[in-house]
Amino acid sequence: MKKLLRFTIITMTIFIIIGCNNSTDNGSPKNKPVKEEDTVVKEIKDIDTDLDHYLPLGIDSVKLMSSGKVILVTNDEKTSHEELTVSLNVKDVYIYPFGNGGYRSILFLKNDGTVSIVNASELIQNKKIQVIDNVGNYNNVVAIESVKDSDALLIKVVLESGEKHILDEYIK
Repeated sequence: MKKLLRFTIITMTIFIIIGCNNSTDNGSPKNKPVKEEDTVVKEIKDIDTDLDHYLPLGIDSVKLMSSGKVILVTNDEKTSHEELTVSLNVKDVYIYPFGNGGYRSILFLKNDGTVSIVNASELIQNKKIQVIDNVGNYNNVVAIESVKDSDALLIKVVLESGEKHILDEYIK
């Protein structure tokens, strides 16, 4: 009987030791990947304040998350402060005016070197968020910039080669 009791105690001790070695200090298993928190990397706030001559977009803010996700926070009367994920795999986000009609566009520089935009006219006129991907069919964009022309404001992409191309003809 003593041998059985001793065997049981030793066996239980081994199971306890093995169980403790399979978990980390906080009790989660060692092999389970730790999920990183998705944090705000860049936020453009107060988009529809101090409009000057620009038309309101109905967007309060744009958030670029560490996961590459872009979230638009609406501010129109129907969907006040609703958060909508509109794009993924985004490296940077911009809001630039274009043309001379008071329009602004929300642009995304994607990790794959392409550009996506939120259709400004659809957003302003119909209060619908429509994302257009691979604007201009460029796949090696490293930056997006706003440039003042003699007549209007232009949006240009900067390619890896240093070339610059106007995006305005693709923006609605």
